[in-house]
Parts: sequence; structure tokens; C-alpha cells
Amino acid sequence: MASASSISSAAGTSSNSIDVASVVSTIMAIENKPLEVLKAKTQDTNLVISDLASVKSKIEAFQTALLTFENINSYNNVASTSSNPSQISAIATNGAAQGTYDIKVSQSALQTKINIGGTNSVGNLSAVTVNATGFNITIGGVISNYTAGTSTTKLQDLSAWINSLNSSVTANIVAVNETSWNLSIQGKKSGTSNAISIANLNQGNVVDNGNGTGSTLWSNGITETFDSNGVRYSSGITQVNNLGFSTALNSSSTAVQLSQGGVLTPVGDYTLSGSTNSITITNGVTGKSQTIVVPQQVIGTNALNFSAFGLQVNYQTSNQADSAEKIIADLTGKTIQVKAPNVTGSDISLSLGSVAKNALLNVNGIEYTRNTNSINDIIPNISLSILGNVQSSQAPYKSIITVTKGEDRTASTIQGLVSAYNEVINLYKTLTKNPTTTEKGGDLASKKSLLSYIDTFKVRMSQGFQYGGTTNISFSEVGFSLQVDGTAKFDSVKQASAMANGLQEKLASGAIVGYISNSDTLKITIRDVLKVNGTIDTQITGKKKELELIGKSTANLQARLERIQRNYTTQYSQLNTLLFNLNNASNALTSSLTALTNMNASK
Repeated sequence: MASASSISSAAGTSSNSIDVASVVSTIMAIENKPLEVLKAKTQDTNLVISDLASVKSKIEAFQTALLTFENINSYNNVASTSSNPSQISAIATNGAAQGTYDIKVSQSALQTKINIGGTNSVGNLSAVTVNATGFNITIGGVISNYTAGTSTTKLQDLSAWINSLNSSVTANIVAVNETSWNLSIQGKKSGTSNAISIANLNQGNVVDNGNGTGSTLWSNGITETFDSNGVRYSSGITQVNNLGFSTALNSSSTAVQLSQGGVLTPVGDYTLSGSTNSITITNGVTGKSQTIVVPQQVIGTNALNFSAFGLQVNYQTSNQADSAEKIIADLTGKTIQVKAPNVTGSDISLSLGSVAKNALLNVNGIEYTRNTNSINDIIPNISLSILGNVQSSQAPYKSIITVTKGEDRTASTIQGLVSAYNEVINLYKTLTKNPTTTEKGGDLASKKSLLSYIDTFKVRMSQGFQYGGTTNISFSEVGFSLQVDGTAKFDSVKQASAMANGLQEKLASGAIVGYISNSDTLKITIRDVLKVNGTIDTQITGKKKELELIGKSTANLQARLERIQRNYTTQYSQLNTLLFNLNNASNALTSSLTALTNMNASK
């Protein structure tokens, strides 16, 4: 309750009322003192949790630097070079054996690429339909059936379904021009184990076997296939004849006939070359060729039949003398272009961008097969990358990989340990600094015991390290000098002297910091501090539980103070009402007495 003097001073001189809000606020300022203590404790606990998290982060960085210092591979740096970096590259990591490696790649790994083409007669790609009844796709040996397929499945729905299967395949529709489209189905992973094949498209007439072979039967009877000979057609192939016999004296009127004898003709440019009595035709896509002997010419129609390709070159001669030699000379250097026929109606073309293949390579005389062009499991600590695309029909890629001793990083490794250690010590000093008359103390000045493990770190660091399993050495001897304030300083002069005395070799034999026993080292001490439910985690968990309890106490106290404030407000409001009523009664009585006095005076 407020004192009489305080109530009197709070009362208005004109109305004799009490300023309830001001009086209650003054009283509650006293009542709220315990709440302020709890809020301060909450702030302090949150600060401790944050500080412990910062300490943990610094110690984790120190742990990384320590592990790097103790890792023998930190002192076995290597460098690698490739004699043919544009085709075979190599990256050697620490620990790779020095020497040379003879690499030969006869085939690079490929992923499946299937191209399906058709016409867009409606002029609207989103409205294009295909017959996908019974369509299925095999990815890495797993068959997926398109149960929603019908004779009028929208191309975009088929593409979306393929994309929904898994992350190993992608489908993409491209408008080639206003009247044609292409559906590209491509594997995201290379190697035969990730091969992709399709079946039962366009009434089952479109099949890709996934092994580099496939076929399509068109409604007009044209058969399209692909295999090691490339894309081939049975009939209806468009040809461009550029056999210009401009220098011929005895030949003219050339013509090219296709698909002779029922042989499928591969598309592509065919180059002709000759020798004394024969002529060779070579497919520019596959590199395959056929050589035939040029027969003795007759006056009139003659023919060169390249039966392997289903190509026959017809020509007319008017002079029999030296005609064979002249024909060879005329044809040498000329080309025949064979193009795919146009797809019409509901026909669907099929071509193979690439078939899934494994990488085939030989390393130092041993054959290996891998499903990727990035290979890191043949030569320890060396990653090989096959660049470009080489196939078994081509000359192999060759390279000599040379691994040599790399840059000595001993100094930077020690400097890294010094820096990480100092980060821990400097944070420790900041957090535990005692207050002075002019400066505020550290957040944990009164809670130094929370960071007692850092004192253990200092002791272990002062013990130096053991190398080679038996010999101890002080850090000060290798350029890591501990200072009076607990921090460390890098001494380049001592470090250089230690390097001259074989420091790199010593550290490469295995270093352990703060060694007492196999189960008691600085590394183990730090691990126990940082591990899940370790020292710091336990401290943070304890502080969070403490924070939870403070929160509950704060909530209960706030509820209690709200009730107290309501009671004070009610009491002083009632008192204010009483004073108001008394004031009114006093004024009324005064008025009555004044009137009575005036009446008596007038008599």
C-alpha cells in the first residue's frame, strides 16, 4: 500500500482525486524487481550458450589443423602431369606413389542418346500425338511400362512420363522446324549398366534395343535400322549426285542407284578413292569402306556395284580404250551424299546419338573396364579423367602420367596449427578476462570453470609431439613457440633450421601431439570435448535446461505480477471513487451552511 503522504502528493489540488496509473506504476516498479533479475539471468544464460557455441567453432577449426599436422600425407605432397592432357588428365592427391603410369584408352564411356522424329502436321507442337499403346522403356535393366499409352497419346505427356521415372533419364521435345519435331531421350549416366532402350512405339514398329541396334518400319514400306554401320534405309533415300566428270574424255551421264540387291544403305557422305585397277568407297560417318576392282569397260552402260552399302554407280562410256583407268581417275576425290528420306504422316524416324558404353583402358599393361570417364579407383590417390570421345574403331588415346614430389607444405601446415591454436586461446582470454575499474569483464569471467578443458589443451601443446613412434620433440624446436600469455608464435628461423635437419621426413613418419598413451593424446582430448554429448554439448544442454526453468519461473512471476497490478489498480480506483464522493458531500454541506448563514443574516 502507498503511504498517506504519497497519496496526498498524488492527489490533484483541484479535484482531490488520485492519479491511479502513476501510483500503481510506482508500486509495480518495486514489485517488478524479481522479474528484472530473471530477465537479466535469461540474457546472461543466452550469452553463455552463444559463447560456448563460438568456442566450439574455434576448437573445431583447431581440431582440423591438428589432424592436418598429424596426417602423414600432409608431408607427402605430389604433383602430376599428363603427356596428353587434352585427352587424358590426372590429378594426384597426397600419398600417391611417385612414378610413371602408361595409360591407353581404347573406348570412352558413353550414355545412351536416342532421337525420335516425326511430323507436326497440325502446326502445334502441344497437339502432336503418337501411338504409345504398350510403350515401355528399360533403364539399367529395369522395365517401366507406360500404362496410360493410347493410339493418340500426346507427345508432351509421353515426355513428361519419361522424365518422372527417375534421375537417370531425361526427355526433351524440340521443334526442328514448322513441320517436324524431335524427342530426345538421354541417359544421365554412362556405362552399359545404365543402358536405355525403348519398345512398342508407333504400333510396335519402333524398337531401340539399347545395344546400338534398332529399327523402324514406316507405313510406306521403308525400313530404317541402325547398328555398327550407322543409320540405314531400305528404299526411298534422297541422294545428291555430285560426281562431276569434268575431266573425263570417255565417261559421262553418271547416276547413283541405291539399295541394290535388298541391302540397306547407310546415310552419309561417301568419298571415292582409287588405285591402279580398283576404287574404294568410304562412309564418312562410320569410316567403313569397300574396295572393288574396276572391270574392263564396254561402250555404253557400265556399273560399279558397292554391294556392302547397297550403292551402285552407273555411267556411260563412248570409248573403250583405257576406259577403266580413266574412270578411276575421274571418280577419285569425288563424293556421293546419301540423305535420309523425309518422314511423312504418322511415320516416326529413329536414330541413335550414342549407345551406352563402358570406358576401356589399359594401365601399365593391365586392362580395366569402368562405367564412367572419371576414374579414381585404379591408381591409389590418382583421379583419371578421359576427355572427349574415343571409340574402339578409332586410334586409342595414350598418355604417360608422371607423379613427382610436390611443394613442401610443412611450414604452412605448422603455421595453420599456430593460427588455429591462437584463435582458441585469444577467444578464451576475451571471455574470461577479469573486470577492472575501467573495463567490463569477459562474459565468462565468473564462469571460468566452463572452459577448463582449454587449460588442458595448453598443457598438451607444451608437451610437444612424438614422431616415428618413439621420439619426442618440443614445438619450439620446429618454429612453434609458446608465449607467456598462452598464445603461440611462429618462428621462421627455427622452422628453417628444423627443415634443414629433416623435419619433413620426421613428420611424415607420423606425429602425435600431447602424447601420453595411445588412449590419451591431445587429439583424443579434443574429440571428447567436441563429440556428440561431449563436454561442450553437455554444457550447452545444461544451460538450455536452465533457460527453460528460468522461462517457466518468468512466466509464473509475470502472471502473478499482472494479478497484483490489477488488485492495486482496483483498490486505488475504489479509493479514488470514495474520495470523490466525500468531496461531493463536503461541497454540498458547505453550500447548505452558506445558505443558512445568509438566511439568518437577512432577518
